[in-house]
Amino acid sequence: SFSFNSLIPIFSSSQQHRFLLYHCFSYYTLSLFFLKIFFYSFLYFYLIFNYYLLSRLVLFAFFFYNFLYFFS
Repeated sequence: SFSFNSLIPIFSSSQQHRFLLYHCFSYYTLSLFFLKIFFYSFLYFYLIFNYYLLSRLVLFAFFFYNFLYFFS
C-alpha cells in the first residue's frame, strides 16, 4: 500500500540545518584552526632558520673583521 509518509525525508529542515551547523561548521573551524597551527609553525621555523643564518653571517663578518684588523 502506498503512503505519502514514505516520501517525507528522514531529516526535517530544522534537523538538517542543525546537522549542517554542528558538523560542517565545526569541520570548517577545525580546518581553519589546523591551518593557523601549520602557518604559525612554519613562520616560527622560518624565523628561527633566518635568525640562524643571520647569526652565522654576523659571526663570519665579526671574525673576518678581526682577521683584517689583525693583519693590517
